[in-house]
Amino acid sequence: MGQVRPRLEKRASIAGKRPTGHLLLLFGVVGPRTIATRTNPPQNQDLARAETVGLRDLRMVMDDLCERGLPGATDDFPWPTLLHDGSRILQANPACMRWFGCNGDGALVHQPLAVLAGADDEPAMLAALGATDAGAPTSPHIQRFCDQAGRPLLGRVLARRTPVEGTEVTFALIAPNPDEDRSFELLRLLGEAVDHLTDIVFITEAHAIDGVGRRIVFVNRAFSAASGYAPNEVLGKTPNITIGEGTDRKALARLEVALAQTRPVREDLLKYAKDGAPYWVELQILPMFDEAGQHSHWISIQRDITARKQLEARLLESARLAAAGQLSASLANELNSPLASVVSSLEWMSDRLPMLLGQLGVSRETTEVLEALADARSSASRLASATSYLQLLGSSAPTARQALPLTPLLDTAIADAERQLGHALRVERSYEQELIVSADSNRLSHALRLAILNAALASKNSAVRLQLALVGNRVHVSVEDDGPGISADMAGTLGSPFDARKPQGIGDALGLFVASRLVAELEGELVLVPRACGTRVEIRLARGA
Repeated sequence: MGQVRPRLEKRASIAGKRPTGHLLLLFGVVGPRTIATRTNPPQNQDLARAETVGLRDLRMVMDDLCERGLPGATDDFPWPTLLHDGSRILQANPACMRWFGCNGDGALVHQPLAVLAGADDEPAMLAALGATDAGAPTSPHIQRFCDQAGRPLLGRVLARRTPVEGTEVTFALIAPNPDEDRSFELLRLLGEAVDHLTDIVFITEAHAIDGVGRRIVFVNRAFSAASGYAPNEVLGKTPNITIGEGTDRKALARLEVALAQTRPVREDLLKYAKDGAPYWVELQILPMFDEAGQHSHWISIQRDITARKQLEARLLESARLAAAGQLSASLANELNSPLASVVSSLEWMSDRLPMLLGQLGVSRETTEVLEALADARSSASRLASATSYLQLLGSSAPTARQALPLTPLLDTAIADAERQLGHALRVERSYEQELIVSADSNRLSHALRLAILNAALASKNSAVRLQLALVGNRVHVSVEDDGPGISADMAGTLGSPFDARKPQGIGDALGLFVASRLVAELEGELVLVPRACGTRVEIRLARGA
């Protein structure tokens, strides 16, 4: 070891002070890199030399170099190595300089370890390099770095403390295994096969070496297609990158329990893509073991079940609404008879009472009685409308589909709405052509009437604009008003009742919701669209033959 002391002191000393607690680190490259300089051979030559001498396992190579003597044995070695004191780099071999894209010998010496990685990856890098209180990990770990130009690098890192010249240091080396230039044809074929699977596959390390978690070492194309992340954006990171606010924390806890016990596990999990879009996966996680029987990795196989979960949600919502509809219909039937009697009595009183009061002479008190009676009639009418809505919502009549021309249905709906309101509407019609839809006449008639009623009640002076348009194989019936308009967060498909009794821009909240359920039974959708002035309600249905 004596012959290497001058070199170590020259490269490692900082301001004349002998280094203590140095760490020599080993990286295993994942992914090809071609960073050349004017004075050094290109990095791909290092990779070729490493493969030629048959370097395979980091631990075996580390043992061999330790026996040959450190740090001299690393000078001509084809994989990057370096020494650090826990905060600064003290020595790096030529291959390390080339890997990080340095232009001269010693360019990394005396630099803080932070220059080796981006800010997001620095905590994980320090843990992998053994620069934390936990010390050097006992097994290799994949880690993200960046070269001097800021380009990402990936490597498997192994750190081990060993005495060098009487000082405890850590020795390491680089075992390149380029993903696009695989050493063995079988690995290439296997990688291609997994890449073409429709199921998501990714592999992580077996154990976390820090608070960051188990790092990803492989992802296939299906993962990128579902998540929007390219492989180089997730390698060296953890599966937490796809976890979001809506992910079930109890399911995550069950996963952690299974992983801690090194046993397979299955779960349905909500994940989030790079753009924030949610997607569901049915995942199975299995432990993988190396030749010595040691747990080395986890493989996660995930099937995208977003469509299935959406269908389940719709079925649950339909079942809930069906149950609510049956209860509503029963309640409406119970209320109908006494309510009809109340309405009839109020109408009778409205007809007779003015004449009786007139014989007594009009006074302030009698006027107030007549106003109260008018309010009672109005309230009773609203109750009657609500019970009729409940009956529509709970109707169990079978759907009888047929080809229906829309113009006559709209004319009838306008007349029914005017009759219900007790005055005429100002209707503007804009029909491209006579369009036919495939629908149930009774359900569609009620839906159109309720949409027109909503527009009339929301508009300033009962003005309603009707439009018919053919969009692909769907017919759009637009009902517009000139009222205050809805807020932007209310736009879209109306799938559930409004939170407020009468939201801004909505004339008849309950009636519009009932209309949306009737349209849904016809396999269509009712969509709210904000306008510069007013609101457009679009009823979208399948075109009829």
